[in-house]
Amino acid sequence: MAGAASALFLLDIKGRVLVWRDYRGDVTAAQAERFFTKLIEKEVSLLFPIFDFLDVPYEIFS
Repeated sequence: MAGAASALFLLDIKGRVLVWRDYRGDVTAAQAERFFTKLIEKEVSLLFPIFDFLDVPYEIFS
């Protein structure tokens, strides 16, 4: 199923998971929190809304 989302996470301003829906069972809430950490560390450029970290693709919506 190419292009399908594995999970959807909504994070608060501190990076904590508020609401999430797991569609395929291959992504954890800890991975969503790691994403936020990378975003804060500015290792992820907002110029690239889709990136890959530890074999998990992430997409930024604002």
